Amino acid sequence: MLGLKAMVIVTALATTLGGCGIGFTSVEAPVTGRICDRVPQSVCASSLADAEQNAPPGAGGVVGIEVRCTVASCTDAAGDATIRVTYANGQTTSSGMGWAQAAPAPVGPPPAATPLPVEPVCRGVPQDWCRDMAASADATAGGPPIVSIVVTCTTVCTTSAGDGKTDVMYADGSKGGSSWNYNGEVAPASP
Repeated sequence: MLGLKAMVIVTALATTLGGCGIGFTSVEAPVTGRICDRVPQSVCASSLADAEQNAPPGAGGVVGIEVRCTVASCTDAAGDATIRVTYANGQTTSSGMGWAQAAPAPVGPPPAATPLPVEPVCRGVPQDWCRDMAASADATAGGPPIVSIVVTCTTVCTTSAGDGKTDVMYADGSKGGSSWNYNGEVAPASP
């Protein structure tokens, strides 16, 4: 009986104060059980595992989780969702997440590397990057053949970052070249 009386008093107080321009923030009801709305079971299962593993200190175990798709379609491959979790101590957390899979790897052997007209001279550049930079040397069809390619690092070059230049010497004595840099990239595969 006291619960009903308290609810009537709170409702009357809210109505009175609401008319005075005083607003209230609603508190979401705790989630109980497991609700997966238009989300694959694998996503629900991983969300539950994450919630259990990352529970706030003192929150206790997960007593409820709600995972709802927020886009037209959620699949194992891609989607966006909201997640609400209720813990044993009554604490409720809300978050969002999105996921997408990379395109499948190509099937079959990798394409054959284009042979270089000459073996490059590499000065301070990791071999994989050196060959990649040398491969960009301009060998114009019908033009003079390349007789040398020198790839030089102008800073400290590692497998993931560097600056440098490529100098090309042609059979007729003419020269060409270019400057280059790479940063945070994965070194190309050796042929």
